[in-house]
Amino acid sequence: MELNGNGFKLRGWKKEDAAAIQPHADNPNVHSYLLDRFPHPYTMEVAESWVNYMLSLEPNYNFVIEVDGNAVGVIGLEMRDDVYLKSPLIGYWISETLWGCGIMTAAIKLLAAYAFQNLDIIRIQAGVLGNNLRSMRTLEKAGFVKEGILKNSMVKNGVILDEHVYGLVKP
Repeated sequence: MELNGNGFKLRGWKKEDAAAIQPHADNPNVHSYLLDRFPHPYTMEVAESWVNYMLSLEPNYNFVIEVDGNAVGVIGLEMRDDVYLKSPLIGYWISETLWGCGIMTAAIKLLAAYAFQNLDIIRIQAGVLGNNLRSMRTLEKAGFVKEGILKNSMVKNGVILDEHVYGLVKP
């Protein structure tokens, strides 16, 4: 599957994406705003393992962000179960070299529109580390609404942070 944006596209995974993604993912500034399950350092072995895992999933709602033919980031939905069956989480990151270019805002809008049209969901939710003001602004520009702040609910790099919870409800 492929979704085309203005100057970028969201597409499925290819084996060669490991080599393209690895240097962007192995950036401490990228890692500092993501959950600890995103490894650091982000070695080639980690990248290859991730791509192999992505290729094994069916269905897979996790996409490469491609700019000028190069894999430069990732965006995806984490489907949940139980009472959250229709409320996936969204997660994303992009190369620091592209921060502030508007690509991620557009990618979030594109993925959300696709998801609401093609999946049996009623909302998309995001949790943002309290020190990640760029991500909060990106979600707001993509139409997400801050629904709450979970005080002192996270510890990242030894710092206690709030989690800001954002949601986008199906139109």
